[in-house]
Amino acid sequence: MRSTPEHPQYHPPGPDEQNCYKRIDIIFSDVTKVDWVVRDMHLYKDASGEPDLGIFYRIVRIGEYFELSGEFGKIHIYSDSFPRVEYE
Repeated sequence: MRSTPEHPQYHPPGPDEQNCYKRIDIIFSDVTKVDWVVRDMHLYKDASGEPDLGIFYRIVRIGEYFELSGEFGKIHIYSDSFPRVEYE
């Protein structure tokens, strides 16, 4: 996730970084179903060499599911509970 100076987790980019990026975990509980409705599997490597599925665009609640979208495609996660976000 790219953070901006207004975000509490922001830090100035390092000498080899273009932006401030933070690794986050989006944790869903009480999941009843997961559909990967659009799959675009371009596997990148981040600066540390770890696998990276690309840019995460958004998460939005649509009816009975949450829609996650990004360079990886689009995923529908069915859950009655809102996800929890944890920063690295």
